[in-house]
Amino acid sequence: MGIARGEEVYNADVLPVLARGMTLTQEELEAARADRLPGILADTLGHEHLEEFYSGLELTEFDQENIAEALAPIPEDDHSRGWREGEALAEAWLTGHKECDFPWPFNRDLRHHRASLPGAELVGFTGADADPRFAFGQVKTSKEAQYPPQVVNHGEKSLINQALQLRDDLNIKKTLVNYLLQRAMLDHGLVERAKIAATRWLQSSFTDIAIFGVLVRDVAHSRDDLAQAAMRLSQNRQSATRIEFYALYLPEGSIPEGPQHRPRQSRRRQQ
Repeated sequence: MGIARGEEVYNADVLPVLARGMTLTQEELEAARADRLPGILADTLGHEHLEEFYSGLELTEFDQENIAEALAPIPEDDHSRGWREGEALAEAWLTGHKECDFPWPFNRDLRHHRASLPGAELVGFTGADADPRFAFGQVKTSKEAQYPPQVVNHGEKSLINQALQLRDDLNIKKTLVNYLLQRAMLDHGLVERAKIAATRWLQSSFTDIAIFGVLVRDVAHSRDDLAQAAMRLSQNRQSATRIEFYALYLPEGSIPEGPQHRPRQSRRRQQ
């Protein structure tokens, strides 16, 4: 079972850039938390691969206890739980509703269990198997009661700035594409898709990619959250680059408190 699409509550498109607001009900969020998100957060497939690896080692019975400890999940805390679930929600939503496939979960690349990834949080493909392109996703999670929250337009790591870097910085694109291709070469099922996407990317002079920006919120919705992002990214856009922003609005109080997501008091508006 996938994650619900939710209800579209606003359209802030500045064509050709799409910018839409979607609300999820408490029931839809709980269904996702029960069914879709645990596998992403726990990286169930990766865990199975580790179990298979450890089972092939020649170890004593005492060592088997250490294997169990090595495989035990690391407890979550409020320092990371909010943004980790936000990234998992974004991955599940894009996979379910925008023909995206992100073969390597974000948590496989963490060097510290409380860290967040630099660059694009989501790296993979979008489109049918016969016509894929590279897809890169930026995800921001915020409880801040202002429109837009600071994670959208404030600072080097804002949603807008990082989306612009994905669009315009060839070195960033080369890093992400090389990361993706190196892993695709280890997975026979992805080689052909990677070849098609790489061909499109090269023939377009490095512009034929899809960029998705996802904002996860638990406050009242407002098109102001994405209007500026759509306006900025519509300017000087390469025609081959697909750019889409989505704000996923959860019921109030759904995102855990934490250092990255302390709410800031501000006038609440709903449109």
